[in-house]
Amino acid sequence: MSTAAYLVAHQVLPRRLAVDPASVWGDLSGPNWSMWLARAGQVVQAPVRGIGIEGAVLGKALQTRNGVSLIAVYYPTPEAPGEPFYSVLARAANGEIRCFVFEYGITDPGIPPRVVMAEYRTLGDNSLGDKGSQMRVRFDVEGRADAQLLEFCLTETARAVGAPPAQMSPFEAAMAAANAAAPPTLGAPPSQLPPQAFPNAPPHPSAYPPAAPAAPYRGGAPAGAAPVSDAPVAGPPVGLIVLAVGAGILIVGAYLAWFLLTR
Repeated sequence: MSTAAYLVAHQVLPRRLAVDPASVWGDLSGPNWSMWLARAGQVVQAPVRGIGIEGAVLGKALQTRNGVSLIAVYYPTPEAPGEPFYSVLARAANGEIRCFVFEYGITDPGIPPRVVMAEYRTLGDNSLGDKGSQMRVRFDVEGRADAQLLEFCLTETARAVGAPPAQMSPFEAAMAAANAAAPPTLGAPPSQLPPQAFPNAPPHPSAYPPAAPAAPYRGGAPAGAAPVSDAPVAGPPVGLIVLAVGAGILIVGAYLAWFLLTR
């Protein structure tokens, strides 16, 4: 089961930064840091005890290394691989806010835990429309969980942010080329645009000509039957009806008379 620290470091923080980095940076660097963490606890549905911002209580949440502004989020001492020691947010020279995590690495029994450095990057756009797909990039940098761990995390983050851009991987290069070639979307992400029609595709049913109006319902006449007229149908003459009723009465009377006389 994932701990609250794991969920905040690997899910809540990177995803919120991908959506609204300026708001997250403002909350964690100012007096609203505890409120932000409380909301994160509501998201992961777990208490966030032991999670905080280095120096925030003293009003010194912002730290600087090599000219790079940093915010360090600390977590309870991890006990399993993947759980975080620190998350470090860094503001690059171009204003971009980047998210790094320093986590517990797999070690052999009896050996102090390794500290693995990774970064969460946002690339392109995905079908959820949350401004990008999350990609975890691991650095070839490892430290030790000792008294100098915080300084190690801050220094390595500043070095990664201040260093010249590294050569992009083939996947990142392909994503960058696809984004550069995409037509302008007037502010709408590609996932929210209507799909383009293929040139040889059949027309959509909505493009077909409307069908002829159906004939009004006439009571279920079988197909191919003659059309039913709405004109009134002429009945038998009234005189014939009266004559038939009188004849019936005479016949019944004659039978009753014969019955009574023959008893």
